[in-house]
Amino acid sequence: MSVKTMKVKKTGKPVNPKAIRYGVIVGLSVFVLVLLVGGVILYGNKAEPAAPAASQLSAEEAQAQVMLATAQDLIDSGNSASAVKILTEALAILPDNGELLYYRGVANNGMGEFDAAIGDFTAAIEASPHWALPLAGRGSVYVAIGESSKALEDYDKAIQLEPGEADLYTNRGQIHMQRGEFAEATKDLDLAVQLSPDSVASHFNRGVLYYSLSQVDAALEDFSRAIEIDPAAAPPYFNRGAIYADIGETEKAIADFQTFISLSDNETWVQFAQEKLAELQ
Repeated sequence: MSVKTMKVKKTGKPVNPKAIRYGVIVGLSVFVLVLLVGGVILYGNKAEPAAPAASQLSAEEAQAQVMLATAQDLIDSGNSASAVKILTEALAILPDNGELLYYRGVANNGMGEFDAAIGDFTAAIEASPHWALPLAGRGSVYVAIGESSKALEDYDKAIQLEPGEADLYTNRGQIHMQRGEFAEATKDLDLAVQLSPDSVASHFNRGVLYYSLSQVDAALEDFSRAIEIDPAAAPPYFNRGAIYADIGETEKAIADFQTFISLSDNETWVQFAQEKLAELQ
């Protein structure tokens, strides 16, 4: 039976459930759905540090900020191509603006334009060296292209800048887990849960780690906690259902797969869940 991994992308606005993207890693005997906070991550409403108040902006800066807000909405709705176009126009006005560069990196990453995304995040890092998000964004792109060592370097630097940010530990823990560095992954994910006990991502990824370590009861506890925190988040139901199926709790597995199917908009994983459900019924 497979278990899923969920990628959650955070932006400066509330997360759009339809913006959730999925990736798969191999667990012990199953596929595990892993929740990664952010091929592009923005926690809370944090913008570039030391941004001027709106009343202090020049006319050009105010125009660029309006364009940025429009681009953020487009990113949230999944229209990354239009966001890139608008942000490129805004960067013609403010070419060294770290926030504009960061969000264009987010949009390029959303389209799978990884080289362009790395270029944008690198430029944002140079423009705003004390801002953690461009480092986290570039690190997540490195994960996507299989450059895990570079990803860890970027997350290490991001955590130095924002040592109290749970999402950064969640992502770094995920990278350690993919590299088979389970002791490091455990430290990061435990700390993420301590820093943000109501984070779905932290509990979800720790549940994946526990499952990889054959700690089934602990994994079930974390997936159940993730469901308790956000009953509308689909992936925890898939993972919990897969574990229930693995240990012979058929009725509970069926209920979780049915809930996952009703909540998820990922056609590939829904089809997979439907196949597993048919095997159980």
